[in-house]
Amino acid sequence: MRISFRTFIFFALTAGFSGCSTPPDPGGADGSVLAVVGDRKFTATDLERKLEDIPSYARTNFETVDGKKKLLDRLVRTELLRRAAEDAGYESRPEIKDKIDEARERILTSEYFKNEMGQPPGPPEQELMKYYEDHKDRFKTEKTAEIRHILFEDEDTALSVRRRIENGSITFEKAVSEYSSDVQTKNDGGALGTIREGGFIRGVGRSAELEEVVFGLKPGDLTEPVKTRKGWHIVRVDSIDSGGYRPFEEVREQISDELMVTDAEIEKEYRDHSQDYMTRARCKIKHIQLATEKEARDVYSKLQSGADYNEMVEKFSTDTASVKQNGSLGYLYRDGYVRGIGKDLNFEEVVFGMKEGEISKPVETKKGWHIVLVEEKTDESLKPLADVRTQIKNKLIRDKKETGVETKFDRLKEKYDCRIYEDRIESSDPAQ
Repeated sequence: MRISFRTFIFFALTAGFSGCSTPPDPGGADGSVLAVVGDRKFTATDLERKLEDIPSYARTNFETVDGKKKLLDRLVRTELLRRAAEDAGYESRPEIKDKIDEARERILTSEYFKNEMGQPPGPPEQELMKYYEDHKDRFKTEKTAEIRHILFEDEDTALSVRRRIENGSITFEKAVSEYSSDVQTKNDGGALGTIREGGFIRGVGRSAELEEVVFGLKPGDLTEPVKTRKGWHIVRVDSIDSGGYRPFEEVREQISDELMVTDAEIEKEYRDHSQDYMTRARCKIKHIQLATEKEARDVYSKLQSGADYNEMVEKFSTDTASVKQNGSLGYLYRDGYVRGIGKDLNFEEVVFGMKEGEISKPVETKKGWHIVLVEEKTDESLKPLADVRTQIKNKLIRDKKETGVETKFDRLKEKYDCRIYEDRIESSDPAQ
């Protein structure tokens, strides 16, 4: 079985490198022997272990029989190359020894950091467990099922085709292609994907009747014909998950994060750093853009005499992009950009010095002269704590984790007598 060199190297680095993987069972006690290289045997169990090592986004390529054959071939080729490299003395070559040492260092440091440095000291285990039990509904998982269907216009045809599938005279897949009136799924084996309890079903919508039948079956079962607003369905259940609760270990870190920051700490951060939680002052504005100051003054004079602003926009504005929106430039934020103009401090000062509903005198920018109307004006204000509580909590959790990591590094520096002489560092930049 041929594989590309690039694919082989990818596999060798991600799944074939066994520096931190479980070694294979040499006796093959947990599964039939699939291949032998010298004194090393590869079993079905070894194959499953390697399958688990492959990243989830690539794993589906190896879960079929053909995929597992490719995986076994790669395991064998990796073993052959390893033996050949050792016999050729590659391990003793200085440049290769350096690469092996670098890989070892990378694996050790990565695993130690992940397991020992990432999480700061949290609440006691019994407190975490109590929170889990007291808030268990937060960790409840939905019932889900992977289903396929055949859609019929009448019940009699549905019953007839179901009998043929049951007695083996036609496969479900063949029945889909021959009989299903659902053109969206007909060429996809009738796949409706994953449905959730109380959720929408692709192409059907909500159907309590269909849902009730499906969640009462086992994988591989067929429903009796079920009526929905689309017609009559025969549904096959490919897989089903009856739901339940996520295990404590799976949500332990999530709970620890939840308990890491108190309400008092959130409120203190809100008080002490209120400037970080302000809404920016903003004005919703319209403008009439003109080429010269004289033209601008003439239009301004007309407006002062009672001319309609929108009519003046349509008749005189040279900003074709905003004319269709009656000259609207949207919102201008304090210390922000003016749409189509850019950053202009003078323009900004004029706008924020105006009142809601006021029309400005002509203002010059690099685009020309403008007569601005302020439609809405919102001053800077402190956001309600309820609106920023989650933001503050996440910030405090990040801060505590970063502080925890730095504290652990400080302890390691002291333990291993670490000294850093930053003043001895010299720049390699000729300009300096």
